[in-house]
Amino acid sequence: IKATLTPGETLVSGGWLSPSGKRLLVFVTPQLIDAAGNPLPETANAKQLAMISKFIELPEDLLDQMNLGAFKVDGKESSMQQKISAQEATDLLQAFKKSEGVDLLTTPKVTSLLGRQAHVSVSDRTVIEGQEQNLGPAVDFLTKLSADGKSLDVVLVTQIKFAATNQTTSP
Repeated sequence: IKATLTPGETLVSGGWLSPSGKRLLVFVTPQLIDAAGNPLPETANAKQLAMISKFIELPEDLLDQMNLGAFKVDGKESSMQQKISAQEATDLLQAFKKSEGVDLLTTPKVTSLLGRQAHVSVSDRTVIEGQEQNLGPAVDFLTKLSADGKSLDVVLVTQIKFAATNQTTSP
């Protein structure tokens, strides 16, 4: 997935069907930070960032209730994406927390220099059919300052590998 985000925006992606019959979404928020890890309000002088990821499993009917019905995708791949503001992300996450049947799977965060590829995952190592496998969500990303100097160009590859079906989903 490729997107251009302004500081504070969140990219929502996914919509895969999980083995439990729920839908999986990933929220990714790049946050520009200074050398000490303090958030920066704008891109000026930014050299590094923190990527904050939230993997959410929720009942399918909740997607419609939250105006995210377009994220109902079939198959193992999804190119669905939507940019939302910091306030919209906060409101959605609060609504999810108050809703029955919603699970926040992980919230990994990784710090990287702008323009460098990074990887974050939360995985369990298990043996399936005699082979060791890493199961769980992972995100690879590359983020750089866009040509306008005020926003970020983000490239994401998200994968979630399930134990029950030994299948991988990705956008």
